[in-house]
Amino acid sequence: MSLLQITDDIAILRPVFIGLALLLLMLALLLPEVRVNGGWRRLMSRRVLAWLEDVASVSSTRRARLDRTLLVAALIALALSAPAIRISDNAAWRQSVGWIALVDVSRSMTLDDTVPSRLAAARTTLLALSSAAGARPLALAIYAGDAFLVVPPAFERSLIDEHAALLEYGVVPLDGSNLARALSLAAAIAADSGFVQGRVFILGDSGGVGANSVAAARYLAEQGHRVDMVLFGNSTGSTETLAGISGDQRVDLATSRQLVAAGSGALVQSDAFGTVPLDALDLTADARPETVDGLESLLWHDQSHWLLLIAMPLLLFSRSCRGSRDR
Repeated sequence: MSLLQITDDIAILRPVFIGLALLLLMLALLLPEVRVNGGWRRLMSRRVLAWLEDVASVSSTRRARLDRTLLVAALIALALSAPAIRISDNAAWRQSVGWIALVDVSRSMTLDDTVPSRLAAARTTLLALSSAAGARPLALAIYAGDAFLVVPPAFERSLIDEHAALLEYGVVPLDGSNLARALSLAAAIAADSGFVQGRVFILGDSGGVGANSVAAARYLAEQGHRVDMVLFGNSTGSTETLAGISGDQRVDLATSRQLVAAGSGALVQSDAFGTVPLDALDLTADARPETVDGLESLLWHDQSHWLLLIAMPLLLFSRSCRGSRDR
């Protein structure tokens, strides 16, 4: 970014024009002074001429101190540098930051190694995320063998809260945990919603974590988004007899860490009672708008119009003096 921050509340959005303004000001000071003749004195009354010459006191025997045309050009160049003041309420930026919750509703989420079940704990965590979202829009998507958008990015929290209670195994007809498909859906949601920075929260049990999902998380990070994961389930003991589900259903911490590392996010795991330390996710850690190229207008209020207002009367007076020399 080319922004030059002078103080916490003052910045120059296009500082390259500062050099041009200084050069023009030096030329206005150093160029040979222009002698102004008194041709208008033969045509105009003393009162009118005195009004026109009030600022510079132009006469046939006096020289102008500054070349007003170059001075006006310097002011215009200074205006092009876009001096700006900080906007205290940058709510517009907050609307460019959105959250997307991806909830695993596959069969393994019905395991009860997290009381009362992994999916129940995920529903509770989803409600907590909805409450913490604040002014940010929140979207809800679910996945098992496929992924589906349930609630598009919305500020109305009741939509998330109502659908959270309906998340059960079987709402997605295909078995499995296609996390890569869910992350691809999250990328599409962020793009369609115009999110400058999106945070994707995966609420699952590490099912579907693999090379494809890691690549999808890396793609999201490259687009300026962040992928966090909240794990539910046991990562130390065997859960193969729980809920009648065969096979080792332990949470895979190693591959989950690889995924969040690729997505520039964080990983947290619930305890046996489904309690999740959401503070570890640093939910207030949105990117600052001044670090995102092209968003200066959401944080800084351009004040260049005031410089142009100063330049206008100088330009008019310069033209009147030039007219007197031409006559």
